[in-house]
Amino acid sequence: MSSIRTALMLTAATLAFAAPALADDTTQTLGTLQRTEINGNSRYYADPGSAATYTASQAVADPSVLQPQQSGNVTFVTGGVGDEEIAALEAAKKDYNLHITSASASGGAFKGNTQITIRTKKGDTLLTADSGPILLAKLPAGSYTVEATNDGKTEHRNITVGRSKSAHVHFGWQ
Repeated sequence: MSSIRTALMLTAATLAFAAPALADDTTQTLGTLQRTEINGNSRYYADPGSAATYTASQAVADPSVLQPQQSGNVTFVTGGVGDEEIAALEAAKKDYNLHITSASASGGAFKGNTQITIRTKKGDTLLTADSGPILLAKLPAGSYTVEATNDGKTEHRNITVGRSKSAHVHFGWQ
């Protein structure tokens, strides 16, 4: 699947989750997408003249993305495309002590395709993962640096987690 289609699917799923219902045969411009409601079904167009459309149900990612993954002694899960994944991740938060979100700085729409790297204070890499807009990780108690890269821009955050202390990190991208 092309990255353009993936980005459109991510944007469409996010908008479907957040956008209120429209009257039938109504069009709403949502950033670079247009949303049209026809007989109760939302369709998303990349631009007004585009032949490519996606319904909200087509924009939901494969549920296997939510299967916990292991990198050394770090367990993590990533996703957040579609309301089923968002609900599953929200329910799983209690099992993870690091919660990372990636979103647009203007408007707050989730942003996927973010590479996350977690390093110890000594600089050892514990995890490198391509992340959906949400990544949850279970780290050993300690201090870490979280690095996120999206569209060629990189940001760093220093965090500390413990058995009963979680860290919440938000990356906002221009």
